[in-house]
Amino acid sequence: ERLLYVLEDSATEIVMTDAANAPSLAGTGAQLLYVDEERDTDSPATTAMGNGGPAGPESLAYVMYTSGSTGRPKGVMIEHRSLANYLWWAAGAYGMDEGQGALLHSSIAFDLSVTSLFAPLVAGRSVILVPQEGEAEAFGNALRRQNDLTLVKLVPSQLEILERQIASEELRERVRSVVLGGEALSAESIATWRKAAPETRFFNEYGPTEATVGCCVYELPPNGKKGAVPIGKPIAN
Repeated sequence: ERLLYVLEDSATEIVMTDAANAPSLAGTGAQLLYVDEERDTDSPATTAMGNGGPAGPESLAYVMYTSGSTGRPKGVMIEHRSLANYLWWAAGAYGMDEGQGALLHSSIAFDLSVTSLFAPLVAGRSVILVPQEGEAEAFGNALRRQNDLTLVKLVPSQLEILERQIASEELRERVRSVVLGGEALSAESIATWRKAAPETRFFNEYGPTEATVGCCVYELPPNGKKGAVPIGKPIAN
């Protein structure tokens, strides 16, 4: 029901899917392109996409739909200028020019993934894709296999799950920066990781989808107070 609503609301004309999911898109009126179907790549394109001009700062980078928990889902339209500003800021604030890249473990329909996907790539770092099947366990296994990661981005509730999967002594020198967002954060939530890996930096990032991932950030000091963590100060611009 959500998919059909999003396609109708956004007036989507072309949908990339696979044969297994195609039946759920029946009746949308959109043209379906199957990613698991062989195509003649030598054939010239017959349909012009977009308005024919180059993308500019005001062009859309993506449209992301909200959860709809307070009503119908709303399509949030993010322009290239907003995404570029966030990534330029994040590259410096999170030290993206150091370390071995980031783990991407969350759905790309959730803007938490924007940081883990694009920030490493624009800084010339790797993105390690975590399998979607058994997501919680797969993330713990992926983290255990890596050393000196540049960044991991989580929601605070995932920390509790992670602590049941990976021993505290295995957290040392695993990640340079841990960015938390999407939920209220307390200092107690990171106490285990902080004690096991004192070299890791921790950030509380706040921002609604409409403000392009994050608009405020707070870096937790090594010996901060207990209790609720502030959302900090506005990022650049």
